[in-house]
Amino acid sequence: MESCVSNQNLPAVVKTPKHRIARWISRIISPPIIASLSAILIAATINTPNAWFWAAFQLFFAILGPVILILVMVRTGKLSDFDIYFRQQRHIPYLVIMACSGISTIVMLIASAPLLQIGFALVGFLQTIGLFVINIRWKISAHSASSASFTILMLYLNGANAIASLFMVPLIVWSRVLLKRHTFWQTIAGSALGFSTALSLFLVV
Repeated sequence: MESCVSNQNLPAVVKTPKHRIARWISRIISPPIIASLSAILIAATINTPNAWFWAAFQLFFAILGPVILILVMVRTGKLSDFDIYFRQQRHIPYLVIMACSGISTIVMLIASAPLLQIGFALVGFLQTIGLFVINIRWKISAHSASSASFTILMLYLNGANAIASLFMVPLIVWSRVLLKRHTFWQTIAGSALGFSTALSLFLVV
């Protein structure tokens, strides 16, 4: 049975050069960083004071808030690590992320924020719902989901000029599997969730 407070069963940390590279990839292409970068890029594309206001709102309420909660839960021993390796530990963080992203989406809708920013917020909300529901029975990769959504966003904003961003997904799949944080199929499932949630909305926006 997976422990809720101990990290004794976490995958062993291997210190080869390729494992170090994989760890850095996982840290840089992490869901909070990807979400923050997405919010900034969308605001820069719209480039109005209103857009920058809503980007700041998303950064502080929908992204930074859940990150602080996870850090506190790790420090108090309620979570094994920041990646939340154990599936059973992911329920509360996912619920908090859902609440924050859901509330931010509603606020932005009521306040008539730019449509693209509302779409981005809704993608995050739907993606977290998917992660939460699937996590009840099976752990899939949130890293893969966020990187896949980011790839769709880059293609939406920049077209063929952003084709190189497609390499981000196999890169994060490689790193998560090498670090034994996920199986190959868990990363594929996460990628599929990210692609589908982003595509469904950015085809409409």
